[in-house]
Amino acid sequence: MSAGTPATAELLLRCADPKLAARVRARLGIVPGPGAAPAPELGRGTPDKPTDRTSWARSADTRETRFLSAATRDWDEVCEAHRREPIREFARTILLADRSCPPRVALELVVAPPEPLRSQWTTRPLEAALLSGVLTPRRVALAATPGWWAIRSLEFFVRPRRYRRLAAIDRVLDEAAELLPGDDLAAWGWLIAHAPDHRGTFPQLCADAVRLSGAAGTGAGTDAAVMGREFDAVVPGPAVGEWKRWGAFSPAGMLGRVDPAIAARVVAALPVEVVRGFARAGTALAGRVVLPALKRVPEHTWDLVHDVVPTASTVERLLALHDPNVNAALLSAHPGPDAAYAIHRATRRDARPRVRLPLERRAWLSSRLASDCAEAVHGHHPYLIRAAFEHYGARGLGGPATLRGLLGLWETRGRVALFDRRVRLRLDGEYETLRTFLDTTRALDGLRRLRREVAGSGRPAALLAAMRRNPEIATRHVPDTFWPEAIAAHRRGELPGAVLANLAAQPRCPDELALAACDSDPEAAARVGRRSPAHARAALGHPLREPLRDRPSEWIDEADNWYVDAVADGTLTMREFVETAQPPLRMLGALDAFAALLPEELDEARRLIAAHVANTLGDSVDAWVIAGRIVPDFPGSLPELLTTAAAAAT
Repeated sequence: MSAGTPATAELLLRCADPKLAARVRARLGIVPGPGAAPAPELGRGTPDKPTDRTSWARSADTRETRFLSAATRDWDEVCEAHRREPIREFARTILLADRSCPPRVALELVVAPPEPLRSQWTTRPLEAALLSGVLTPRRVALAATPGWWAIRSLEFFVRPRRYRRLAAIDRVLDEAAELLPGDDLAAWGWLIAHAPDHRGTFPQLCADAVRLSGAAGTGAGTDAAVMGREFDAVVPGPAVGEWKRWGAFSPAGMLGRVDPAIAARVVAALPVEVVRGFARAGTALAGRVVLPALKRVPEHTWDLVHDVVPTASTVERLLALHDPNVNAALLSAHPGPDAAYAIHRATRRDARPRVRLPLERRAWLSSRLASDCAEAVHGHHPYLIRAAFEHYGARGLGGPATLRGLLGLWETRGRVALFDRRVRLRLDGEYETLRTFLDTTRALDGLRRLRREVAGSGRPAALLAAMRRNPEIATRHVPDTFWPEAIAAHRRGELPGAVLANLAAQPRCPDELALAACDSDPEAAARVGRRSPAHARAALGHPLREPLRDRPSEWIDEADNWYVDAVADGTLTMREFVETAQPPLRMLGALDAFAALLPEELDEARRLIAAHVANTLGDSVDAWVIAGRIVPDFPGSLPELLTTAAAAAT
């Protein structure tokens, strides 16, 4: 075994009997490290160091870190200092990264109100607590104090704006949402009004809401009156209108996890100042919250829709509003090629109803979304069509989309619009398209000819030909009639791998194509592996990527550590992951990497691995030594590694 691989053998030796592990380490030449110092009992640390540490955390001008090197610390003193005045974020992050931090103290340090001039939380302390193993997401949600602050920290961590969710933490928040008051509006009013100042845990907050609501009076009235009485008793006067309060402590995230009918009823009854805070919540918003909020605060349409989670059902309901401001804001939320196509298609003069994008938003969209405006050629906004030509050119758009864009310009601005330098000079590279451009612009019946060419270029065979020339076109909207032709082309072996991989990423891609991409392309497999159990099993046929260990927030990239979401969502069982994932070194490293997010699943994995090594290696020191030596370079699965080591030893 090389000198640089003791840590890799340690991943296996954790499953061995301590005495056997010691003998194997001796054979491999591994010197046991000092290990993490045990957590000191509360109140037993060195008294002067935490005081220095606390004063260091208080001083904005002091940057010395010598106070952080104490071997033992009085965590009670640190905890008391935090209660008197919240320790600043960077200092709490360093404290929580210390594995000796007692969980009871960590539950108080992990959350704090936003710092001055900020209405949002950052998640560095939470990340540090998860990485050090001091806390788990479920313990933060249910036991950290103040509870509402803990929930808001998790919400901001689990789904930053316009990024996909982290399923492992998302499910913890779903469990916490089951404690909410249901359809009791008085309890909802009490909970939301008291939440920013409540110092108990989140379960205690929910229990108090049900137990204490109605103290302000239980007289009859509308939903808004019932909710208003609870607010008037707790947050009188101008405090209700503090935007920072209802941005930082917004209930929008948890409302997005309850029944849509309950969410709509609560949003309709909340004070309007609280609903305005949804636009400043700092986290992505569920459609069941955004849709009723649009009726209460239409002036905040852009902010609300800009932060929406663009699921298929939410996008469909938003488009059904036929609202120009909603459509423009939805484009800014990057809803995907199908939704973008529907939005731009609705701007056409022949659309019923026609929904034109607001003039003041078109310039913003054309500049800020220049790299995501290819679908604009299907609409009738010349400004956006020209932006698509400027960014992509005919080669990037492909022949069918280029002809569609030329037709849109002609129909809205006349023949002369096609000679705009921003359009004409971007036709190089697509010779058939350039020929069509020259023929139609010179003919008396050029518009009729161009419409005929566009109709022909939209056929599935023409789209496939364009994709073969430029696989990037396969990431954009395609009609439903395209998929049967694509399947037939794949069966004939005429679909290039890059085109297949890009098509597989589309939500409407048939399983036959997506599974074929999973089998042949590791990148495609990583992006769609969480889609279903079949996709996950196909993705496990490729070597795992190197697990990310630096920060849990890095796991937001869907192509890295996709198996974390797959395991959390139940599309991949832990047994399948342990027994199938390869190589074993990365599988074992991955278990360490997502231990903070899936502690229960990690326990199951350890039991499975322990059973495998006990049944295969047993107490054979020779077999263990061989396994420790070959694990760094072994390409197969864990059972294959163990079987190989056992066979070599005998």
